[in-house]
Amino acid sequence: MATVTFNYAEFIAAYPIFNQVSEPALTQCFVQSCLILNNTDSSVVANVTDRKTLLYLLVAHIATLQGLTNANIAAGTYGMAAVLG
Repeated sequence: MATVTFNYAEFIAAYPIFNQVSEPALTQCFVQSCLILNNTDSSVVANVTDRKTLLYLLVAHIATLQGLTNANIAAGTYGMAAVLG
């Protein structure tokens, strides 16, 4: 098996809303993602392509929680957020 390596350009191509976020900031989000989803040969997600998809989703999630997106987010109803153009 193999491990997933964070590729900034590939991530930005998949999630362009983060195109103004620095590579070091997103790399740190990737490191945090690997604490949630094991990125070693022992991972329960054996398929590396699937693991990359999940890790990149976690990067996007963590970056959004940290307010690193380019979108304007306004609070909606309880437990929801609306993205404004």
